[in-house]
Amino acid sequence: MKGLILGSVLVLVMVWLVWRDQKKQRPSRSRKKVQGALQDFLPMDSFREDGTLEVEGKFRRILRVGDINLFALSMQDILRLRETFKQTLQRMENPFQISVQARRANYTDYLNYAKEVVQETINDVNNEAFSAFSEHLLEHLEQEAQKPRTDRENLLVMSVLPKVGGESEEVQLERLHNEERIMVEGLSDMGIRYELLRPHQVVEAIQNFWHRQRAITQRYRDALERGMHAPRVTGTDDIPEEERG
Repeated sequence: MKGLILGSVLVLVMVWLVWRDQKKQRPSRSRKKVQGALQDFLPMDSFREDGTLEVEGKFRRILRVGDINLFALSMQDILRLRETFKQTLQRMENPFQISVQARRANYTDYLNYAKEVVQETINDVNNEAFSAFSEHLLEHLEQEAQKPRTDRENLLVMSVLPKVGGESEEVQLERLHNEERIMVEGLSDMGIRYELLRPHQVVEAIQNFWHRQRAITQRYRDALERGMHAPRVTGTDDIPEEERG
């Protein structure tokens, strides 16, 4: 009986030793951190360093363009813009998309700037009546800043498809950049501001379009720098070319 028990113990010890040796020989599975790609949360196939996108087999480029104040233009200027736009469309080989996006405005920087200017003016004027008026003005601005407002931007999305029979990516990208060149020339002839989006701006624009409930809050000073809230002259027939848009 003792021999049977001793034999069983020896067998168990040998099994445990074999299992331990096999475990040492197995390669260790280290958990590697995998960073999420843009394709995991945005509908795109690839993203290039110059901002070119590939979506559903199409290469795309995005331009941000300014506004046109038709009330500040004469009928002659309006007809010229329409004719220039028509000629631009005739030169392009592929359709393009116009996307108007709205983002929640953030007035924090604007309020800080207003407070600094008002305080400097109060110190220079040194007048009690003006100081009281300035305090009411700042209170009014703070109340207005609490109201929900949005900033709008216009995007032109240009794309090309491979031609029938197949076409290399290099040729497709060349045609896409040619489409962009034609559009830029047309915008310049019409006197409309435009901006070539940098890669991170392209991502923000697409994220804002596909995930509107989580849209990136836009800083108000960015809108000021882009001229989206620049003062416009109205009621005149003659506007310098550099002030149009």
